[in-house]
Amino acid sequence: MIRVLLESEGEKCRILCEGHAEGSPALCAAVSCLIVTVAGWVRFSGIGRISEELASGRALLEFAGEPEGGTVMTLAAVGFLQLEKHDPARINVTVKNLLGG
Repeated sequence: MIRVLLESEGEKCRILCEGHAEGSPALCAAVSCLIVTVAGWVRFSGIGRISEELASGRALLEFAGEPEGGTVMTLAAVGFLQLEKHDPARINVTVKNLLGG
């Protein structure tokens, strides 16, 4: 199972993905696509990356939230929640304190 945590604390945004979707390479690819897209945006936006760890089975992004980071977090949350709706046996998504909402 893949566990995803999206949370904001103060002006800091954090996305943590851990695990694998055994038997669903498409879900693994979709999760990887979302996290790598957010990581790319953080790198090139200039908002201030705090930390980044991207590895098989674990991805952690922490970055400054305001003003644009909150929008990106909301967009990422929508993507991950759509994946969870499609395959709740293989992915669990928790959203906490999103900026702006």
